[in-house]
Amino acid sequence: MFGWGDTKPRTDDNIDDEPAGIARKAAAANSEAARKREAQEQAARNAEMRNIVKNVEQRTDDDIMDEEAGRMRLVLAQQSKDRKAAEAKRIAQENAAMRAKLNASNVEQRTDDDLMDEEAGRMRLVLAEQSRAKRAAEAKAIAAHAQAARQRNKNTGQRTDDDLMDEAAGRARLEMAAASKAHRQQNAQFLSERNEQMRERLATTPSRVLAPTPHSPTNGGVTEADVHAAAAAVEAARRATQDARDRARKALTEDQRLLRATGMRRNLADLSRRTPAASPGGSARPGSSPLKMPSL
Repeated sequence: MFGWGDTKPRTDDNIDDEPAGIARKAAAANSEAARKREAQEQAARNAEMRNIVKNVEQRTDDDIMDEEAGRMRLVLAQQSKDRKAAEAKRIAQENAAMRAKLNASNVEQRTDDDLMDEEAGRMRLVLAEQSRAKRAAEAKAIAAHAQAARQRNKNTGQRTDDDLMDEAAGRARLEMAAASKAHRQQNAQFLSERNEQMRERLATTPSRVLAPTPHSPTNGGVTEADVHAAAAAVEAARRATQDARDRARKALTEDQRLLRATGMRRNLADLSRRTPAASPGGSARPGSSPLKMPSL
């Protein structure tokens, strides 16, 4: 279309047909020839060195057995061997003579290892008898002390008053239980009355879905105002039901708070154990503090 197929490139990027390219090729050829020549010369030098090392004779004589020192070494080794054999033979003869001497019947024991025929042995027997008597007396005293402790524990009355019902905490617990029971009964009666009222309202309230329209010939005298009044009654009943539920939930929360205030059964029992028991006269023991009930 534009005739670009006949256009030739203006930039010549081939330098092989120029002096620089020709010189580059000549330099590469010279470098390759120089490397080959150096490799051949190095190989020739290595071969010559290996030939020299191979033909060099050993100058160090490390064999001394053909010299005077080597022959003397053999002589000294034989002498040492003979001396060791003679020493072993002498030691064996001395040991045999010592065993025969010890086994002879005429050799008496020189060390007296029997201590019981001396003063130290007799004192040892006396001290052993005294130690046995002392241990027996200590065991008897320990047994008597243990028996007395068991008898004392058996005859000791109980000091911890675990009966809570004769104290202020127990009476408060009964009062709170009665109040909680009355409160639950009152809430149940209130819910029962509200439910009965709700059932009566639902029974007398016409359905909005099934109610005939004012334009129907069978409306039975029901007007639009009656329908709105019924809807208002249903809404009032719904609100009353929600209010009853809120009051019941509040009453249940109040009962739970009362139970937490009493500390539950375990806390009351622990409080009773820490409370000093009253004396027969009705007053607490000296140093005791009056019981404080938790505030509601």
